Amino acid sequence: MSTLLAARKELVAQVLDRILSFRKAMNHRVAIGTKRNEIFTRV
Repeated sequence: MSTLLAARKELVAQVLDRILSFRKAMNHRVAIGTKRNEIFTRV
């Protein structure tokens, strides 16, 4: 039971880490080229 909980916690941590890194990458893209990003969001 405890190992299952630990595995689940690890999985959640990995997912959160991926989301954070993805957000950072998106923010970086927005900072580099806002106009180009606007075109992508419209499509």
